[in-house]
Amino acid sequence: MISIGITGSYASGKSYLLNLLSEQGFETFSCDKYVGELYQQPSVQSQILKLIPDMTSFDIRKLAEKIYADDNIRKKIEALIHPLVLAHILKFKENYARKKFVFIEVPLLFEAGWEIYFDYIITAFCSSESRLKHAMSKKNFDKNIYDKLEQIQFPQDEKMKRADFIINMDAKMLELKTQISNILEKLQ
Repeated sequence: MISIGITGSYASGKSYLLNLLSEQGFETFSCDKYVGELYQQPSVQSQILKLIPDMTSFDIRKLAEKIYADDNIRKKIEALIHPLVLAHILKFKENYARKKFVFIEVPLLFEAGWEIYFDYIITAFCSSESRLKHAMSKKNFDKNIYDKLEQIQFPQDEKMKRADFIINMDAKMLELKTQISNILEKLQ
């Protein structure tokens, strides 16, 4: 099995790329979706409330505001959540060990130092204008959080330099599928 991590800056098209791969029949896993599932678990909510004493009840929106307003809180939450996510990634890879390829979307792949868990890494990228437009189309868009993510995450060009492959998400659908096909051919 060849494990491929998909990363990129916020709103760069990582989830869209993962969905395209899933539609092609590949096994895929989204760390963002899994974190969303973790936040629904009462035991995780309880642990988060212990880490943030001034938060009296769990509220995902308030949690996001606190994470992006205070680096210490962000680091505490990452210290709680990242090991849970990594354990699930490893379990996912084990469950699909007989598959030829698995694709795992990890927004903070380089920031977390998780390159070692993947055979190859694809960075999804697009123009700054496209990213902002895509981010603004999300349901709970918050410009302050968007700007903070820009500061926290490695710059897009740094992620591109570190990747084995890059995919231009600004491309039209046919060209996007061609880029994916070309990568898969190289991995054969």
